[in-house]
Amino acid sequence: MAGVKLTVFLGSVRDGRNGNRVWKLVSSAAKELDLDVTLLDPLAMNTPPITQPLHFMKDKSAAPAWMLETNEVIKNSDAFLVISSEYNCSIPPALSNLMDQFPPASYRHRPSGIVCYSMGNYGGCRAAMLLRSFLSELGTVTVPAQATIPVVHQNISEEGEPVDPKWKAQVTRMLSELKFYAEAIKQQKTKAGLPQ
Repeated sequence: MAGVKLTVFLGSVRDGRNGNRVWKLVSSAAKELDLDVTLLDPLAMNTPPITQPLHFMKDKSAAPAWMLETNEVIKNSDAFLVISSEYNCSIPPALSNLMDQFPPASYRHRPSGIVCYSMGNYGGCRAAMLLRSFLSELGTVTVPAQATIPVVHQNISEEGEPVDPKWKAQVTRMLSELKFYAEAIKQQKTKAGLPQ
């Protein structure tokens, strides 16, 4: 069986965001688990304002190239991971805006994982709970394990190194579970004759 293709959505686009620290930690752990990772970062993508989701466009061939390309990345993924901060006890708008532009059919029958963080003591757990519902509506199955990193600017260095090994262990545990679910679902899809 081919390796697991993991698409990572980075949530925050604010100046001085801590998401890059967490992304570096996740990237390191994913590499150790031999996951094939693609990052979708709304800040790096620098997309123009979106007025119509891809699945509501009458003529999809008229959609911007970046939307068609991103949709193919999503459709070809085996699993998804969201790295998110917590904005006003909720999901960052750049994250939901990006993910909502693509049809639920592109996400369906794939597992998703959640890594949240905050500069406070709760590690973005309120955003994590909202993300479970959000990801479910897109058609993904969120794995039971998640990672929440409090006081992220002190617990994870700018290079993505945790000050305490427990933070990487938490991320690795969640990624291992995500990989397990992705492989199991891929096998079931093959058995059922569904497209991968």
